[in-house]
Amino acid sequence: MYQTRHTFATLALQSSEQIGWVSKQLGHTSDEMVIRHYAKFIPNLTRQDGSALAKVMREQGLA
Repeated sequence: MYQTRHTFATLALQSSEQIGWVSKQLGHTSDEMVIRHYAKFIPNLTRQDGSALAKVMREQGLA
């Protein structure tokens, strides 16, 4: 039965559920545990690593 907990977390994160919500469902007091154990299952939906930050920096005159 314990494995269903991991399956739930993995599927929820791969489906782009909020980390905080998943953490709460698992009964954790912080998001750190979820991030530490399941980070590899959190998709990069934009597939443009760093481009969102670069855009904000340009808009703020920081780049």
